[in-house]
Amino acid sequence: MATQWTPGPTVENRGAAFEFGDAHLIVPELTVDQAEELAEKIDEVQEPIEELADADRKDSARYRAYKAALRKRSLVAKEVISAALRNNYPDIPDGVVSKFVTVGNWATLFNSVMGYSGRQQVRETGEITQDAMSYSGRQKTGGAGEINPAAD
Repeated sequence: MATQWTPGPTVENRGAAFEFGDAHLIVPELTVDQAEELAEKIDEVQEPIEELADADRKDSARYRAYKAALRKRSLVAKEVISAALRNNYPDIPDGVVSKFVTVGNWATLFNSVMGYSGRQQVRETGEITQDAMSYSGRQKTGGAGEINPAAD
């Protein structure tokens, strides 16, 4: 049986708004204590992965190692994102977090919880505007999930 869970319209901590189905989740930055507790995982996500040259074949061992590193990075990032989400949604089921964090958005979410997103910070869904759902230009991620916050 699927767990039904709906986020409330107001949360305790300001954060970046992300669409999730018909609702929005307000994803806050990690607290300093969380960042310290998760430091090794954060470092693991931010560690550079050697880019592959276009000439590398998809069946090569190097390519498979690269893809495995990206998969592991996304799973570790999900743990960090989940910790931040629980600051606003302590009762959010793990299954909801798993549906929210995807291969297409984990790098953006990770940048947001680390304070790099450049998204407008909101506390209520009523504050969410089109501008709040777009980027201000501070966030920059490279290809293949590379985390690369731009300097202001």
